[in-house]
Amino acid sequence: MFWNNMIDASKYCQLYDYDASNNAIYFWECLPWDSLKTTEPLFRIKKFTYDISGNMTLWNYADWNIVMDNVWDDRAILSYS
Repeated sequence: MFWNNMIDASKYCQLYDYDASNNAIYFWECLPWDSLKTTEPLFRIKKFTYDISGNMTLWNYADWNIVMDNVWDDRAILSYS
């Protein structure tokens, strides 16, 4: 797993979103009581990028930070670079 040392993953709900090749494309974390509020800015979102062979080449947080201020339903249009 790729974790920033400042994050205690045991305190959050976590979910991966996969593409048709079963590669994890997006990953979110949120507080347990916020997991169903996908239209609100309550999520820390990470996007994974793969090469043509399916090897992960890059991962970035939305808005380049670990703040839980992103809308999960907007994950495809957020800035990751």
